[in-house]
Amino acid sequence: MKRTILFALTLSLVGLLALGAVAFAQGPTPTATPDPHHPTPGTEATITPGTQNNSGGMMGDMMNSVPQNGTMMSGDMTQMMQMMGTMMAGQGMMGGSGMMGGGMMSADEMNQLSNAKPLTLDGAQARIQQYLATLNNADLILSDLEEYTWNFYGMVKEKSTDKAAFQLIVDKYSGNVAPEMGPNIMWNSKYSPMTAMMGNMGMTITSDKVTLSVDQAKEKAQAFLKAFLPTTTLAAQADTFYGYYNFDVLRDSKAYGMLSVNANTGAVWYHTWHGEYLGAKEIE
Repeated sequence: MKRTILFALTLSLVGLLALGAVAFAQGPTPTATPDPHHPTPGTEATITPGTQNNSGGMMGDMMNSVPQNGTMMSGDMTQMMQMMGTMMAGQGMMGGSGMMGGGMMSADEMNQLSNAKPLTLDGAQARIQQYLATLNNADLILSDLEEYTWNFYGMVKEKSTDKAAFQLIVDKYSGNVAPEMGPNIMWNSKYSPMTAMMGNMGMTITSDKVTLSVDQAKEKAQAFLKAFLPTTTLAAQADTFYGYYNFDVLRDSKAYGMLSVNANTGAVWYHTWHGEYLGAKEIE
């Protein structure tokens, strides 16, 4: 029964993401979107229910600047992706050539969260190292670790190629480690568990062929920021993953968030699920 429900949810997710991908491929409409920090009177904008960030972080900025004609993925779709990622990880569906998932929390573990204290960066690093050990792949190493208000973010690289492999999220209270939602799931042509799953069903999510250079991807990202977050800038360097590029976003020359650009279609996907940037740990 669980597998049947998960399969049905997966197909529903793929359908929704296909619609979202079409919207992304259209690209942003600069003239229709106000600066979230300097709103223009009379400009039509919509806020997706349940996605406002009272702390004024990037999710609140993004949702307050989404035009009604729609060129971004809604908060509902993001939440569905996160739910699916958690469910699949708990059911051990991250096997094969993709990323292995951590188990879901037990009832006792859930009850303990009421008195739990958030992990430190060192604690998050230890959790990720334990996670990578379960993959039995000595070529994969943690290369970047960042802390946000809602989670920890970890980037894993291949030692042999020095290329970015995949992205991880660590829950700040439970310590649960799971593949990051968004581009890491839908665009990663080598490590994505969704790629492996769709391949088993005769479907393809993304291609190994890269048609956009990093400079072309940067142009797409800059156009997106100009439309949706004009008070931010793009970091000079990009992390090259299999099927997409990942850029850090800056405000006042300080870390603010991140976005990804599909290396085949040029679609831009902003990571709205982290919250505000708090700091990072240097990985030796």
